[in-house]
Amino acid sequence: MSEEIAKEVTEQVFENQESVDDSSIGGHVLCPRCTWDTRQAVIPVSEDDKKEYLRTILGEGCFTKEYLLYGGKFKIKFVDLMTQEADAMVEILNQAINDPLFITKAIKIKLIFSTLYYIKGDKKVEMDKKNILKPGITIKEALEEYNKFFNLPETQCGMIGKLYQDFSNLIICLAENGFDENFWEGAGRN
Repeated sequence: MSEEIAKEVTEQVFENQESVDDSSIGGHVLCPRCTWDTRQAVIPVSEDDKKEYLRTILGEGCFTKEYLLYGGKFKIKFVDLMTQEADAMVEILNQAINDPLFITKAIKIKLIFSTLYYIKGDKKVEMDKKNILKPGITIKEALEEYNKFFNLPETQCGMIGKLYQDFSNLIICLAENGFDENFWEGAGRN
């Protein structure tokens, strides 16, 4: 149904325009109006992000970032994982590798490992990782921790998932650009 609606809208909007041939790169990649490559992720990196990342490279903990939404009424802070946390997460995810809902479960597991806290209004909820880092934890137990921690409407959980994706992309961008000497200009350096 949604594909039919999208096709109808596309036909109405672009009926008099030549379509862009992007089949060689997977199709549905280039905007038919402006030929912008929709796969390109524009990841804003602030000077504060650079400073925080540089601080973590020099050995002062893990990279963190707090996101504010709704005029600061909702805040959430993510953290890059330590190796032992990433290993524990992978061990849990391996239990669901053949599950048809693997992607959904993987996102939830990643969120409980990577979220330090969220603040909704005046209520601050902190993640206690000792429950998910215990040896032998099952995926069912880990998902129960997710449900206890993120006791929020599903739409808000989706929004948190999107923010986490932005955070993950930021970490990758910082790591990849770390080799470019010009990237670090302004990050506490002259």
